[in-house]
Amino acid sequence: MSPSMRFSGLPVSEGMATGRLHIANLDTAISATPEQVRAAFAAVSAQRSALARRLRGAGRDEEAAIIDVGALIAADTALVDPAVAAVRGGIDAATAVRQAAEAQAAVIEALATAELAERAGDVRQVADAVLEHLSSAGAAPRPAGDFILVRREISPGDLIELAEAGLAGAVSLAGGASPTAATFARGLGVPRVTGGNKAYSRRPRGSRPSSTPMLGS
Repeated sequence: MSPSMRFSGLPVSEGMATGRLHIANLDTAISATPEQVRAAFAAVSAQRSALARRLRGAGRDEEAAIIDVGALIAADTALVDPAVAAVRGGIDAATAVRQAAEAQAAVIEALATAELAERAGDVRQVADAVLEHLSSAGAAPRPAGDFILVRREISPGDLIELAEAGLAGAVSLAGGASPTAATFARGLGVPRVTGGNKAYSRRPRGSRPSSTPMLGS
């Protein structure tokens, strides 16, 4: 039987959820050429654009607009070029993409407008998506059926993309949660905990949490 566990942290979306863990944090080194890193950013941008078109075609314009932002971020040379240059300089792809994303996120978080500052989470989510794309050949597939996403930071884009793919709940290891992401989690009926213990990222992929891992107040 798969091991079970209970999540704790700050509940930002009410509810209970069970499912197999899908740990999407990527902290290990990834071997990739500069060209492969650039291609991964382009692929993520194209995927986001395609999803935005589908959402807009279904009349989900607000969600489409959020996904469009992710597509633009993934195509932004201010994010892509430093990551590619770092890999060309000998840094592993995971570190290069993370560092480039954190540099951009820091600039955005410093903006005076709270709504714009929230976009820092979108930059980090794009970095996660790029690294998942680069490591897809050796990565464990997303569990079939209901799953609980465990990631360093979870954006509205994550919730929108995965809501129809079996997403039952979400745990972000970073503390805090943007009001936009919290609103989407509640709107999609996805229980979410933020500030989860980082030890969760070391749990075996595919393990099943207990029957009530997430509780909102």
